[in-house]
Parts: sequence; C-alpha cells; structure tokens
Amino acid sequence: MSAGNRELQYAGEYRLDKCKIYSGSSGEFVDLSSVVVEIELNEDIEMPGIHGHMLVTTTKNIVNDLPIIGEETLELVIQTPSLQGHEFEIKDMSFDVYSIEGRVHSSNFSQSLFKLKFCSPEVSVNLRKKISKSYKDDVYKIVEKVFSEELESTKPINITKTVKNKHVVIPNLSPIDTIKFLSTMSEDEDGDPSYYFFENNDGYHYKSLGELFEKIPRWSFGMVSDGLSGNIMSELQALTSHSMAHNDKILDVKRGVLGSRLLVHDIYNKKYRIEDYSYQDDFPEEKHLNGAPTEGYFKYTNPIYMSREDYVPSRTFFQTMSIKQNGNKQFNGLYSPKSIPNNINANKTSRRMSHKEQLDQAFSLECGAAGNTSLTVGNLIEITIPRAVDSTSPDYGKDDRFFTEDFLMTRIKHTYNSDGMNHTVTMHLMRDSQTRPEEFAHDEVF
Repeated sequence: MSAGNRELQYAGEYRLDKCKIYSGSSGEFVDLSSVVVEIELNEDIEMPGIHGHMLVTTTKNIVNDLPIIGEETLELVIQTPSLQGHEFEIKDMSFDVYSIEGRVHSSNFSQSLFKLKFCSPEVSVNLRKKISKSYKDDVYKIVEKVFSEELESTKPINITKTVKNKHVVIPNLSPIDTIKFLSTMSEDEDGDPSYYFFENNDGYHYKSLGELFEKIPRWSFGMVSDGLSGNIMSELQALTSHSMAHNDKILDVKRGVLGSRLLVHDIYNKKYRIEDYSYQDDFPEEKHLNGAPTEGYFKYTNPIYMSREDYVPSRTFFQTMSIKQNGNKQFNGLYSPKSIPNNINANKTSRRMSHKEQLDQAFSLECGAAGNTSLTVGNLIEITIPRAVDSTSPDYGKDDRFFTEDFLMTRIKHTYNSDGMNHTVTMHLMRDSQTRPEEFAHDEVF
C-alpha cells in the first residue's frame, strides 16, 4: 500500500509507511500493511485520547496464529506525500488494541474479515488506576505530575500555565477525571477559566480556550468551484460537503450561556454568597474567536446575541467551600459584599460553563474534504463560504457573515481507504461570535 517517496499525485493520497500489530504476550508482530481495507481515526477536543478502528481482510490465519485477543499494540505511521514544497505532518502513533469484532469467514473458509478497535494507551491506563492523594502546587504543575506519573505517558504535553496555587485532595478519581477536576479551578494569566484536556497529532494538550483562539489558522477551506480540476492544492482546500448550524437560543438560556446565578456556600461559617453572570456584560472582557476588545467595542466580532434581557435567573449553580483568609486561618464569617475572600470574589464557574456550552451551541459547520495528515483538532481553520443568493443579486459572490473567517476544529474523523489509497476527513468546526460586516467595522456595539 505504500506510495513510495514521490510527491502528492492527487488530493487525498496517503502513504501507509507502517502498520504492525504486536502480541502482548510474546512480542511477536504481524505486518498488516498489505491487508488493511480501511483505517478510521477519531479526535475530539472533549476526548483525552484518540480512538479508531481498522478493517482487515486476509487469507492468513492472523487471529489464531499471533494470536489476537484484545491486548495487542498497534503501531501506525501514515503520511500525506509532500506537495510543491509543502511538507505534511507524519502521523506516527501507537495504540492499544482492545477488541476484535465483526469477524466473518468466506464461504470456502479461505479468507477472513474482521475489525480491530483501538485507543491511545493512556485511555487503557486510565481505566485501571485511581488517585487518592493530596497535591499542593500550581494547578498546571499538578496536571503535569498526574499526566506523567499516573497516566504513565511519555508523550509531549503542551500546557497553558495557570496562575493560582492550589491545595487539593483528589478523592479516588481516575487520572483523566482528576485532570478534568483540576480544569474546574484553572485560570490562565488573562483570566480565562475554560480549559480543555485532549490529544491530537501533536501530542496531549491542557489549553485554555482563549489560547486556542489565538492560534494562526492551520489550513484554509472554501466551496468547490468550476475550474478546480487538476489543481491539487485547490482540491485539498475545497469542501466536498457542508452542513451549517446556528445557535439554539432555548438551549442557551436553559444551559446558562446567556446568564446564570452562582450560590457559594461557606460550610464552616454557615454563610452564602450570590454571584451573577451576564453574557452581554462580560462579553467585552472575554476572549472570543476572531475578536479583540478595543476601547469598549469589538473591532472584529459581535456577540451571538444582542438582546439585553436579564437571563441571570435562568440557571443556578451551587458550590460549597470552607473559606479561609491568608495565613491559613479560618475566616470569621464577618464579610460584606464589598469585602469578601478572593476565592469567592474570583469564582468563574458561571463563565466557564457558558464558554464550554458555546462550543456546542454556537455557529457550527459539519463538513467533508480530501484529507491530509496536518488536519488535527484544537487548531484554527479558515473558512470561506459565499452567500446563497440569486446570481443577479448585487450580493452574489459575497461571503456569508456567519460562516467566513476562522473556526476552531473540535472534532475530526480521518478515513483511510485502501481502495485507490484515498484519505478523506469529516470535520466539526465552531465559532462563538458573529463576524462584523466590514461596512460596520467601527460601529460601537456596547
């Protein structure tokens, strides 16, 4: 199945440089490169690990001879050939095989077909370990310790540094659940409280949403147009399918995107504090895709919703804590709305929940394209989709204001098919704000 070292001949071509499965008991291996029918790899910003499956058809008795029993190691090296000086990334990955299913024989029993299901090794380690211990350090340093010591991972991890030192007790949680728990108390130097822990082609990441939004777009895509045939780069940048979705206001109201109320209870002093969150009021201070706050208004983006109705009572969050002042002395409970402990005053639970819900309930694009191995989640993709108007309209050819400029890739499925050596991708992209039309670029919003 190897395409050699020649340059890319057509959009979607790939090389399968390595595909070996190693026995978990004997260490013996079988090269599957020539018998693979299809490989599927799934990445998700909400999923700390890569999952996939592989269809294999063979006349050799691999399942019995190795044998394959669901505790093997799969090694893959896949690459898109270079094109006009552009080098695509190499997917060099190791997985744990955990299941073999759909196994059938041909009518004369000379051939078998089966599916191998696999995942990142860290996912397997996570299922068999629990953490019950105390940590006291910067949150990002605790994440590093859990990742290397408890998940036993040697992969690189790219971390957005947090600004707060915490003393936390982990109550019998798995390593991944521990990191997710730590994300609820993480905040970067710009005050962004929305952290994600995920794996992509570059390794593992513990990143704030604001930092992901500041990346340079990794790739550009537009709609298929006449005259693209024969131009490989244009075909690589053409969407072969697309489905656009707008926000759902009912769900946004119910889930606290537009506003919510946080009740913080001091269990020691029997006191509680109310903190309100308003999407409209906080938007100018938050980081959003394609936007930058400039003297009270956004130069590039608008909020999804412009209404200033009060949505604060629509969702209530509860949080309990034992409040302490500096010096580890118990707080005496005598505080006023203007003088409260920092750990309550700076609580960003409502803002964090609003940001995370917007990844599901903002402008989203489900699209297909010819694949290349540089496409991976957590990166920005530049999108250009024109408006759907009559060809005689003065707006014909202008961009759709909601589905143009940068989108964050939150999910991707890579499908490698041996029939024609064809690589395709299905991507889920999102953005959490409107693009301001150029003619209104300097109008104030707030």
